[in-house]
This record gives sequence, C-alpha cells and structure tokens, in this order.
Amino acid sequence: MAGAAAGRLTEGVRLLTDRRFRRWFVARWVSVTGSTISPAALAWAILHMGGGASGIAAVLLGGPIVFLALSPIGGVVADRYSRIAIMVVCQLVSGAAQAVSAGVILTSTATVPLLAGLALLAGASGAFFTPASQGVMPALVAAEHMAAANALRQIANNSVMIIGPSVAGAVIAVCGAGWVLAWDAVTFVVSGVLLAWVRVPPRSRDKPRQPVHLDLIEGWVAFRSRRWLVILSLVSAVTGAAWVAAINVLGPLAARSTLGGPLGWGIVQSAIGVGFIAGSMTALTVRPHRIGLVVASGYLPDIVFFGTLAGGAPLTIVAASAIATGYSATFQMIVWQSHLQTVVPEEHLSRVMSTVNMLGTLGVPVSYGTVGAATAAFGVHPTQWACAATVAAAAAVAFTSHEVRHLRTEPTADLAPAEAA
Repeated sequence: MAGAAAGRLTEGVRLLTDRRFRRWFVARWVSVTGSTISPAALAWAILHMGGGASGIAAVLLGGPIVFLALSPIGGVVADRYSRIAIMVVCQLVSGAAQAVSAGVILTSTATVPLLAGLALLAGASGAFFTPASQGVMPALVAAEHMAAANALRQIANNSVMIIGPSVAGAVIAVCGAGWVLAWDAVTFVVSGVLLAWVRVPPRSRDKPRQPVHLDLIEGWVAFRSRRWLVILSLVSAVTGAAWVAAINVLGPLAARSTLGGPLGWGIVQSAIGVGFIAGSMTALTVRPHRIGLVVASGYLPDIVFFGTLAGGAPLTIVAASAIATGYSATFQMIVWQSHLQTVVPEEHLSRVMSTVNMLGTLGVPVSYGTVGAATAAFGVHPTQWACAATVAAAAAVAFTSHEVRHLRTEPTADLAPAEAA
C-alpha cells in the first residue's frame, strides 16, 4: 500500500516535468492567486462606496446568473473550437474587465451599476472558460494520470485559499481594495499569455458542422443518457444550495452567538482549508474504484458540520468537523471530475461538463434569495438544521440509486455514446 502511494506521488511529480502540462498548471495557478481574493476586495470596495449589502448582492449575484444562462453555449463552443484558444480569449476578457473595475475604484469613479455590468462580463467569460478548461484535460494528460493532474491542480488552488485571504486583507487595509483587483487583472493576462504557449494536438472532425441547437441537443442527450450522472448532478445542485446557505450566510451569524464572533469563524474557515489540502493530497496518492460510493459518502461530513453549527457545539468540535467536510469535499470533487474526464467521449466532454456545472450552480441564486426570509421566519439555528436535513435527504437519494452505488472506474460503467441514445 505504501509503495503504491509513493508511486502515485512520483507520478504526480513527473507530470510537472512535462512542458505542456507544466505551462497549463502554472497558468491556472497564477490566475487562481487573483481570483481567490478578488470577491472579498470587491465587497469591501462596495461597502466603502456606501453600497451596503444590497450593492454587494447586485454585483456578486450577476456573474453566477449569467454563468448559468451561457454555460450550455460555452460547452458547444468548447466542443467545436480550440479549447486552449477559448481559454486565452476568456482570460484576456476577464483581465480587461477586472482592470476597468480596479481603475474606477482607485479613481473613486465606481458605481454599483458599473461594477455589476463588469461582473456580468466576467460571468459570461467564465461560462466559456470553464467547460473549455475542463474539456482540455484529456489532451494534456493520459487517462491513467487524470486523477493525479486534478489533484495537483487542487493542491495548488487550496494553498492559495489558505494564504491568499490574509494577504488580501492586509493589502486592502493598507492600500485599498482597488489594488487587489488590479493584481487580479494582471494574473488573468499573465495566465492568458502562458496558456497561449500550450500546444495540444488538433481534434479530428469525423462529421460535418451542424446547427448550434443540434449541438445543444446532442450534448443534452450525452448527459441524460448517463443516469448516474443525472442523479449525482441533481444531488450536487441541492447540496450546493445548502452549502452556500449554511456556510456563506448562516455561518457567520451562528459564529457570532456560539463561536466567539469573527475570530472563531476565521478558525473554522481555516479548518476547512486544512481539510481541502489533506483531501487533495489523498487524491494524489489514492485511486478508489467505487466512484459512486465515494461521491455519495462525501456529503456525510457536511451533515455533521452543519449539525455542529446548528447545535451550538464548542469551537473545537466545529473545527474538527470543518476539517472533515473540507477533506471529503475536495477528495470527492477530484475523484468525480477525473472520472468524467475519463469516461465521457472527448467530443461531448465540454457540453456534458457545462451541463453539470450549470446544474451544480442552479441552486446558488435560489439559496441566496430564500435563506434570508427563512432565517427571519424560523431563526438561524433551525435554518441550519434544515440545511443539514436537506443534505441528508440528497445523500440518501444518491445511496439508494442502483446506478450510483455500482458506478466504478471501469469504462464499462458508462453507457453508450449519445448518438446511440
């Protein structure tokens, strides 16, 4: 067992010696160093302008809504054209939008409608970038190295998530939020330039181009023909909505009354980051075969974590459960995404991934729009319990599905191609 783990760790290190993968890896990491810290900087800038909570919501919610609307088109475009070229263009567009945001904030000419419009542009760019980025992986690494590649990327991302917010907070306090957004703009441009140097083999075109609506239908059939994929995507939509409600909205409120306020909540968030790192390290060295059971089991620590917050557990208990939920969330995500990138045919991959992304994000705006009313009607802790019960119900659906329970790493677990459906 130890020998196998050491071999897989060596496999991950060896991936970084490949020039194409290394350029892609560095480009993605550079971009994450800015994207991880920019939402907080944008929120502080809006508060400084006097925009308040409504202003923050207007700016931060616009991007996800546009992302939802355009993701299917983004998948079609990524399956038609060069995914690397799409990623380069999207990085440059996002960098330009963030540069304008930084400029108007630094010159005190920013308004909430202007920042909201720029956020819409960034959300549209992300709708095209994400399926292209997910779909290009089979062209960069072999199927047997997919999990290691995704684990390496997640390790790098999680390291930024631990360090980045503290650095950003210091920069915001000393220099202002605009400089953090300026840094984000620079990272987008640098990432785009690095991606432009990544060379992947051109994809073969076995059939003539067809209208966009037929591409959309074909992508939907490729997604729908895999029942396990439909079930787990819908489960992800429900659990994702519960997560943003329980953590992003209710977490600070619960911490104020039971965990000692911001300091306690900061410890809990750091604990989640520690779990992220541990989970991604495990995914680098462990290759589970029962994919469905791993994904379904990944939701169980969320139930415990939400329950400790709802029940007013001591900080040590909450932090321990936060580590467990961060661990399981990252390990589950890497295993799940690597499996999709391995078994879904490359000509359908971006469209299938865009559908998965769209469904996974679908509940987020709904959750943000309803959790406030639910909290006002029932209170913070009962609403937290409701989030835990929601995740438990979703996990039960996953466990009771025959297709999910028997989903394994073997390609035979996948169904026939979409054309056959």
